[in-house]
Amino acid sequence: MATIKRIDDVVELLGLIQPENVIQDSFQARRGAPVDDDDIGQGVKFNLGFDGGTLSTSFGFKFVMEDCSFYTDHTVVWAAEEQISISGACMADFLERVAFMTVFPYFREAISTFATRLRVPVPTVGLVRQGTVDLQIDPVEMDEFLKDYTIGPPATEPEDE
Repeated sequence: MATIKRIDDVVELLGLIQPENVIQDSFQARRGAPVDDDDIGQGVKFNLGFDGGTLSTSFGFKFVMEDCSFYTDHTVVWAAEEQISISGACMADFLERVAFMTVFPYFREAISTFATRLRVPVPTVGLVRQGTVDLQIDPVEMDEFLKDYTIGPPATEPEDE
């Protein structure tokens, strides 16, 4: 049986995977809706998916102003050239330092575009510095979640000659 490479370091992971596609799953913008002061600001949620040897990282981004709110979901589909498994700590690091930073420019663009279409002042969505995103991922729980998943093409057995 072929050995599946276990990845524990995000730098090593970056050498093995590439984004295959970026998809805007949904977008919602609303002008003139009443907003509580406690709701003003921004927030993030995330989800993981595995399908056919690919990894999907999905992020939802909420941005609320006094007179307008925006919500957008984007998914990045990641592919690997060889079959790998990823540790929970590595995945947590990847989600916070790489995957989120991959979709953040798409969030900013969507909010800017739709604010223009709604004829509201275009908000300045602040920079997100690498290492400042904390998705509060428990590496042990992530390890448990990831234990049955690999990404990349199925490993093949060498043929006997």
